[in-house]
Amino acid sequence: MPALACITLKDAVLWAAVLRAGPGAMLSHQTAAELAGLTDKADGLGHMTVPVERRATKAPGHVIHYSARADLARHPARLPPQTRVEETILDLASAARSADDACAWVFRGLQRRKTTQLKLARARTAIKDALAI
Repeated sequence: MPALACITLKDAVLWAAVLRAGPGAMLSHQTAAELAGLTDKADGLGHMTVPVERRATKAPGHVIHYSARADLARHPARLPPQTRVEETILDLASAARSADDACAWVFRGLQRRKTTQLKLARARTAIKDALAI
C-alpha cells in the first residue's frame, strides 16, 4: 500500500489560500521566503501574487500582489505554487523600507545558498527587460 503524503495544517491553509485566489495564483513575498528558507520568522500574513489581468478576492490575513510577469515568476516545481527564489528576493528587496533591509534580503539568499549572484542578476535583467516592453 503506498504511503500517504503528510500534509500539515499550515500547508493546507496555504493551499487553500492559493486555490481561493484562483488560476495563476502563487505564494510570494514573505510567505514564499518562509517556504524557501530565506527567513525563520513568519509575518503572520499570507502573501500571494496573481496575474495582473485577473482580480482575486482578498481574504482576511492575506495580501494580494499583482504581476504582469506571473507566469515567469512561478517556480516550476515547488508546491504549493510559489515564486522562484530569485523573484522572491527581488520582490522583498523592492518592498523593503530601507536600503539596508533590501541588501539584507539579497545577502540572506546568498549566505543561505538559496541562489547565486548570477541567478539574481539574470532575474533582475529579465524584470528590467519585461518592464521596458
